[in-house]
Amino acid sequence: MLDGTGGSMAKWLAVLGLGGCGHAPEAPPEPPLPEGVHPLTLERGASPFAPWAEGGFVQMVPPVHLPQPAVGDVQSWLRLPPGGRVALVDAPDGRRVLSYPPGTVADRVETAGEGEAARVVDVRGTRIDADGRRWHHVYRSGGDPQAPLVGMEWPAGDAALASAGADAFVDALRTAGVTRHLDAVRGKLDCDGCHAVSRADNERQREHGLVNRGTDAAGWFTPGTVLADSVPVEAYGQRDPNLTDLWITLRCGDQIVEAPATGHPSCGDARVPRGTLDLAGALAAHDPHALAVCASWRALVDAGADAAPDHPCTGEALADGGIE
Repeated sequence: MLDGTGGSMAKWLAVLGLGGCGHAPEAPPEPPLPEGVHPLTLERGASPFAPWAEGGFVQMVPPVHLPQPAVGDVQSWLRLPPGGRVALVDAPDGRRVLSYPPGTVADRVETAGEGEAARVVDVRGTRIDADGRRWHHVYRSGGDPQAPLVGMEWPAGDAALASAGADAFVDALRTAGVTRHLDAVRGKLDCDGCHAVSRADNERQREHGLVNRGTDAAGWFTPGTVLADSVPVEAYGQRDPNLTDLWITLRCGDQIVEAPATGHPSCGDARVPRGTLDLAGALAAHDPHALAVCASWRALVDAGADAAPDHPCTGEALADGGIE
């Protein structure tokens, strides 16, 4: 395909009578996408997370921090349909996990950079359609960091369409000007393999997959942990905010784990450490993370999730934090 310089040259050759038949050759048509694979774009907002904060989503902040990039932020967002209600259902491992109504969407959003340089670089999510079927979608920044994000969607549970969707997404990124790390991008698009429905927590590293947290009835890792007292700590990510949070205790079984200065907490064997947030104490100290956890907790409880009447997020301490 001709770039801008080649296209201009072809026009001049045509004017001078040196351009063969007098016009630039047409690019071959793009092959049609398989039915069920849909190209998407996502406009950027005035701030990195504006499309979600202004788009009816609620941030899901768990009591144990999410793994983070070296410079940037990872956030989880959930949007229920108007009047949508959640429920707790039994998982095969005995846990009670969240189930969602048709029309629900969940996104994991990653930014790179700080301050005015921060921008969204990667989005991975799933929507539940009117028939209860799940559809995976991904977005990434193209070659122009100010242009809309390039995206693709395909149905969950269909290996052939998942492969076609991943290939089409990589092709779309290449067309948008991305030239590096495309093989690595393609290797991280096994959405079904990672987001198995109602998957159990890892008790040992990589027992069921890379992510130590279990999933809910939609295959999502984060929303259900908002309701949990303790959460498995992850061993991936370049930065672990749990290591510096004074309100989070890390344990291997009954033993408290000394947080390392860098890296990830470890039990000294393949067991997965768990983190517990002293929510009541953190709220009394007006800790921003604890207040954000309660905002997420309230959103789920208001939508139908069960709640203990004496849960710290129902306490008067929240009034001073601006949560009503």
